[in-house]
Amino acid sequence: PNFIITGSIASGTTSLYNYLIQHPNILKSFRKEIYFFDLNYNRGFSWYRSFFPIQLSNSNFLTCEATATYLRHPLVPERIQKHLPKTKFIVLLRNPIDRAYGFYQSRVNHGDENLSFEDAIKEEENRLSGEIEKILNDQNYFPSNFYNFAYLSGGIYYKQLQHWFKIFPKEQFLILQSEKLFKNPEETLLEITDFLKISSFTLEKYVQFNAHKYEPLKKSTHDELRKYFQPYNDKLNELLDKNFEWN
Repeated sequence: PNFIITGSIASGTTSLYNYLIQHPNILKSFRKEIYFFDLNYNRGFSWYRSFFPIQLSNSNFLTCEATATYLRHPLVPERIQKHLPKTKFIVLLRNPIDRAYGFYQSRVNHGDENLSFEDAIKEEENRLSGEIEKILNDQNYFPSNFYNFAYLSGGIYYKQLQHWFKIFPKEQFLILQSEKLFKNPEETLLEITDFLKISSFTLEKYVQFNAHKYEPLKKSTHDELRKYFQPYNDKLNELLDKNFEWN
């Protein structure tokens, strides 16, 4: 792929992927989420390449995939650098409070979570204990807890991006705010086409994929999480020289 879409889980990567593959010069992968660089790496790079259309070297077409779980997995940046050192990355980041609660609701809907949200975030540290070590020590380890219960840790973006920036130059990244994609998709797509150096385009309709309604988060829990995430958000803004205004 010429570029990879990733980001925080429940941040809008599915919507963005479906918008971009409608561009006349972007060829979609045969599967949106391939999970090669985290869960299927043992299958080999030729297996991964089989998910993309064949392109001539002088082609004007680009191709991509979108796997949100790549951003947080500790081995993914090094693996991508080995095979695709020049690829570009479009990273979607959502307000970590909304992301945590939205992701929790998706786990409940899938039958993976039976605790209340408040109890789930209290239990997160125990559930994720030792997961990083297992991933680093066994490249075939399937980190289900690492993915399924990362409500708070999944939203500490500056730590995730720090790791990536040690391996790839910042110029290969376009970091976007999910809320802006949902509010003004045309403006966000213009940023992306500039970044990819392709023609701008618009769509007649922007469908927000995987959008669900659920009971609002308790105000007391929201206030707690705002205090929890604020120092991490400040570090993210400093790292990116941006101002993600998340309340």
